[in-house]
Amino acid sequence: MVNLPPKNDTSIFYRDLIKQLILSVSSPLHAILPDNMKNNIIELQQALKKYTGLTSTLYYAMKVNRSVTLLQTAIKEGLGIDVSSENELKLALSRGADSSNCSLSGPCKSDEFIELGILAGSIIAVDSYDELLLTTNIAESTNKTARVMLRWNGGVSCSRYGMPFSDLKRISKNIKNESYIKLVGFSFHLPGYSPLDRAGCLASILELSSQLQKQGIDVEKVNIGGGIPISYISKESWNQYHANISKAKFYKNQAPKDYYPYWNSSSKERFINQVLVNHDNIERLSSLGIELILEPGRALVDNAGFSVFEVLGLKKTELGDNCIIVRGLSFSACEVWCNSEFLVDPILIPRTTNNKKRPMYAYIAGQSCLEDDLITKRLVAFERSPVRGDLLVFNNTAGYQMDLMESRFHHLPIPKKVALNCYRTDISWTVEEAM
Repeated sequence: MVNLPPKNDTSIFYRDLIKQLILSVSSPLHAILPDNMKNNIIELQQALKKYTGLTSTLYYAMKVNRSVTLLQTAIKEGLGIDVSSENELKLALSRGADSSNCSLSGPCKSDEFIELGILAGSIIAVDSYDELLLTTNIAESTNKTARVMLRWNGGVSCSRYGMPFSDLKRISKNIKNESYIKLVGFSFHLPGYSPLDRAGCLASILELSSQLQKQGIDVEKVNIGGGIPISYISKESWNQYHANISKAKFYKNQAPKDYYPYWNSSSKERFINQVLVNHDNIERLSSLGIELILEPGRALVDNAGFSVFEVLGLKKTELGDNCIIVRGLSFSACEVWCNSEFLVDPILIPRTTNNKKRPMYAYIAGQSCLEDDLITKRLVAFERSPVRGDLLVFNNTAGYQMDLMESRFHHLPIPKKVALNCYRTDISWTVEEAM
């Protein structure tokens, strides 16, 4: 059996506090570490500043995490905000986001969402010709000009997001005739984590932008989305896992068919370099005077949070498998519901120091009546048997893990988020308001 310890155990500095928080707030809870998000922002901004003549902006996509603390950190650090619903836009604006630096994304937006975006002066990423017509009509009814980006599907013909390149060219060349539409630029969001794919798509967009500028149609910005990979575990752990994987080490022999790349050889800086250097993209961005927008997801909140579950008990199935049951649901650790697996071992914090060291393997389940309510389908190695009252800490869960699928199933409360702030040797904590 392969151990998959976290590359960075950010919870280690808060071990005593974690026990207090569980008593005060209950299980499960999500800890938010805004200082680590700031470090990620600085790292990405410094990587971009190395390119002379490049104008760039980072955007924070609110879909990554519902944490108000992370949103406020992004706003305070001057990031743009990407929103996918009317409520997200309202929340961002209420927290002080620059409305002109907010971007509305998603297909088939509601009339109310589009109207609010127009009135706020935000950028609307138009997903189709029909949505452009709708946006034009709403803009005319409000007597306001809509700032739009045209979203390309990135050549992914099966995607419901964005439009084909042929439509992109046709619409952009005729858009100057629209009285209530101001073309700001283009956007695309690719699946996967290939910097070379993004470099190729960026080159295509810049070529189109060059043609448009020759026709007197200005292009100000290009949003290339995110996809900057991060490493949750070490290279050694990742390789050992793949060398030793077998169905027998999973619940019901159900080994996932696909994974996030939990280890990646490319750093954030190298990823950005490959996007910009290939196809002479950096030179073309500079010569055309186009601002590059990056919208990292996990890369912005890398190590910016961890999740804690209290152990309710240990049960052995008739087949002989050990199952740890925790207070909470797998909806608060959602990777298994995406037909995948969170390949980072939890840290066991014993309730007392009296636990005898009895090494064991177990999968981890939520407390619901659903047989498939599993936080891990794989058997996890423990140096000692967890007992009721022990705590399991999952590191690096801020990116999409915490609340993507959370619900009040069984009328259980939505887990609280607790912001942890450090000043020198002092740690303060604040329970976030529910959003």
